[in-house]
Amino acid sequence: MKTVKFGRYRYERSSLDMKAITWIVLNETPDGKFLLISKNCIDAMQYGDEEYKNDTPAWENSYVRNWLNDYFYRFAFSNYECEKMYPIQVQTQEGKVLEDMVILFSADEVEKYLPNIDERKAKPSGWAKHSWEEDSLYTENGCCAWLLRDPSELFEGNWTGISPSGELDLVGGDFYLSGIQGVRPVIMVDKSYKESVPVNLDIDKVQLAPGKEPKKIDEGALEELADSIREHGNLIPIEVYEEDGNYFLIAGERRLRAAQKAGVKKISAIVRGQH
Repeated sequence: MKTVKFGRYRYERSSLDMKAITWIVLNETPDGKFLLISKNCIDAMQYGDEEYKNDTPAWENSYVRNWLNDYFYRFAFSNYECEKMYPIQVQTQEGKVLEDMVILFSADEVEKYLPNIDERKAKPSGWAKHSWEEDSLYTENGCCAWLLRDPSELFEGNWTGISPSGELDLVGGDFYLSGIQGVRPVIMVDKSYKESVPVNLDIDKVQLAPGKEPKKIDEGALEELADSIREHGNLIPIEVYEEDGNYFLIAGERRLRAAQKAGVKKISAIVRGQH
């Protein structure tokens, strides 16, 4: 199956190890969009959470939906990549239509786009295996179970998934109490995107775009980030465009100023075309 790289996320056990996410291309629409599912389980979690407890557990009030469309969406994708993504419509059991930037597949969608059981098998990343307690994610022949967004029709309050062997698990686990399972995000992107490859730039050549006023940033937070950069480096690249040998900031002013405060000579950046 065709794969592409898009976005970056924690990959190894250390939360500092970032790597481009590999996606499987499941479908190409006539208007030039790719439907993608992550090749591996990029993280692991329970479907629900006590904070999201509701009389009727559902995708729209689940912890994992909130996590995918808030933290993961903001953390894994650059501004440029976000501009190349499209919302996906999801219909709830009650007929309500939601638009999410990141979803989990339903059982029907798995059977449509991944009809071969072997294609459904997914290995967890090193981060997914250890993001919770040691070995809390069960694996079988190197593969793990992963979450779907459907409630179980067999047991009220349970949620469906895919087993480590690639079988549909329609019994599922309890919305709040089931064990940790893998997460395979699904996104829709414009096929015209270009993979973002960070480079190290001389920090002295990076500046604010002409006419742009510096943001007001809390000095305490800036110093805290500067300490982190001194210890670990700039983990999330800034975004810039090049003009006459200089680089002008598109996104990441807080990271740039913290790196300057940290006294580093180079900064990780993604260079775009002229803005």
